[in-house]
Amino acid sequence: GEIAAVGTCVDQDRYPIGQTVAVGLLTACNACEFCKEGNQQSCPNLSQNIHRDGLPYKGIGGLAEYILVESVNLFPYTGVSAEEAAIIEPLSCVHQSMMRAQVQPGDTVLVVGCGIMGLLHVKMAALQGAAVIAADLNPARLQDALKMGARHVIAEGENLRKKVLDITGGRGVDIAFDTVP
Repeated sequence: GEIAAVGTCVDQDRYPIGQTVAVGLLTACNACEFCKEGNQQSCPNLSQNIHRDGLPYKGIGGLAEYILVESVNLFPYTGVSAEEAAIIEPLSCVHQSMMRAQVQPGDTVLVVGCGIMGLLHVKMAALQGAAVIAADLNPARLQDALKMGARHVIAEGENLRKKVLDITGGRGVDIAFDTVP
């Protein structure tokens, strides 16, 4: 988004009107042990249904033309388009997932579900040098997975386990990501 107005308590040098920003819309309690350690993303009290002062409704207002956000939840950026900035958070989650799984060149990786998170897993695993197998119920998403670097796809109606064993010569996969909510 873009800053349209700021409150009187906001540092206007740091958050000038017109500055492009990413917005953290989940609200942590800032009182639990996770929040006190600086790990607000793990807060058990994260809420999307709060009532923000100055707004007539509850909720984060993510589809509203204007939303009210505390400056602590603003992350200024420059040098990339809004479309590129919008993918930063999902891509960082996938990067973390890939790092935890320790995907290596030559690994065989199965990605189940080819929505945005699944397709990002396909792309990143392929860039890591892994042989990627993608599975989804939607044929269009499987075509997208092939474009993103999947070597094989498994469609609706196919036996996932049997197909994976056929593709891998009975070996199976090294790593599997289930991205289906």
